Amino acid sequence: MIEKQYKGKAVRPDLKRLFSPKSIAHVGASAKRSPGRFNFILYLQNMGYEGKLYPVNPNYDEVYGLKCYPALAEVPGEVDMAILALPAPRCAEILRDVPAGKLGFVVVHTSGFSEIDKGGLEDELLELGREKGFRIIGPNCMGVFCQESRVCFWDDQKELKDRPGWVGYVSQSGGLSIHVISGCIDIGVGVNKAVSLGNQIDISINELLEYMADAPGIKVIAVYVEDIKDGRGFVELLKKITRKKPVLVWKGGLTEVGSAAAMTHTGSMAGNADIFRAAMRQAGAIMIDDLEQMMRA
Repeated sequence: MIEKQYKGKAVRPDLKRLFSPKSIAHVGASAKRSPGRFNFILYLQNMGYEGKLYPVNPNYDEVYGLKCYPALAEVPGEVDMAILALPAPRCAEILRDVPAGKLGFVVVHTSGFSEIDKGGLEDELLELGREKGFRIIGPNCMGVFCQESRVCFWDDQKELKDRPGWVGYVSQSGGLSIHVISGCIDIGVGVNKAVSLGNQIDISINELLEYMADAPGIKVIAVYVEDIKDGRGFVELLKKITRKKPVLVWKGGLTEVGSAAAMTHTGSMAGNADIFRAAMRQAGAIMIDDLEQMMRA
C-alpha cells in the first residue's frame, strides 16, 4: 500500500470512497450553459448517479432542481467528494472554512496553479488537506469516472452508465481523459474507472495504478503521463502490475513540441525518450505514441 507522510504520520487514501462516493458537492455550480462551463451536477444526474448531490453557489437558491448551498461548509453532513470549479485563489478560501473531517476527497477542477508558476497556491491547498483530513485530485483536472457507481465528469459518459467496463485509465491531461473515454464509447469498449488527475499535487499516478491493479473489474490499465514524480517507484510498480494485467503507457512530452504541450497542461517537465522507453520495456509495459494507437491496442 502506497502511503504518504505528513508531520510523521502516514496518510493513506481510501480510494474506494473516491470511486464510490455517497455524496458529491459541486462548488461553483450553475444551471447556465456556456463555452468552458462544466455542469457537473447535470452530468451526474444524466449518468444516473444515485448518491446525494449538493450544488454550492451563493448566487442561486436552486440548481437543476436541487437546493443550492451558499458555502461548502454549510452542506449538511460529510461529503465524500467536493468538486471545486471556481477561480484558483478562491479554492483555499472555500476550503479553509470547512470543518476537519467533513470532506473525503476534493477534486480541484480549476486551472491557474503551478502550470502558470503559481505553485504557492498548491502548497496552501495541500496544507489544508492534511490539516482537515481530505485528499486532493488535481488541480487542473477533470476528475473521476466510475461506471459501477455512475460517477462521471463529461455528459457523453452517460452512454456508458449501463455498459460494464473492464478498462482502467489514468491521465494527467483532462482533454485526453475525455477523448480516450469518448473513443472507447465509439468503438464499443467499456471503461470501468478513469481519473484525470492534472498536476497531481497529492493523489499520484502510482497510488491510482496500485488501486486499479487490485480492482477485480479492471482487466487492462492505460495511462497517459507527463510528469512522473516518483520514477523509480513508477517502474517498480509497473513490474508488479504487468505480471497480472497489461499496462499501456502513453508518455507526453517525448519530443520538443510534446514537451511544450506537457508544460501547458500540468507544469511538468518531459524526460529523455530513449531512457523512458527502455524503462517501460524493462517494466513490461506497452508503449503507446498517440490516441489512435491507444484505441487500437
